[in-house]
Amino acid sequence: MAESLLDGVLGGEEEKPEVEIPEALASAEAFAAAVAAKLAGSDPEVARDTSAFLKEQTQLLKVQTEHLKDEHAARLHYLRGQAREVDIRRFGLRLRVGFQLFLVLVKYDEALKYAPNWAALKEAHEAAAKHAT
Repeated sequence: MAESLLDGVLGGEEEKPEVEIPEALASAEAFAAAVAAKLAGSDPEVARDTSAFLKEQTQLLKVQTEHLKDEHAARLHYLRGQAREVDIRRFGLRLRVGFQLFLVLVKYDEALKYAPNWAALKEAHEAAAKHAT
């Protein structure tokens, strides 16, 4: 009992579908549908009840279909928003890196002014300048 509770909390169980239909209920409905279909041929009242039940089920399916369409549109809108956010974040990162590189180059020239005896630093700067042109 404790293990199954911990497994449920910690995610040890396999994922289950959102809506679970017990097998007994599904088989009972299938049996009832088979009996109703058999009796519908001989009893007009059963035929009317079966027709009413099927109309209700059809209406329920139409409502579920509309709900799925609306949910799909909302999900697409959400995903597009996420993609837009990723693009903005990526642009911000590129802008930040570019600004940091600019500051490094500005400070590098300033470092050469205050430390002209650093021969290795000066040679690296000249090599970079030759490589850039």
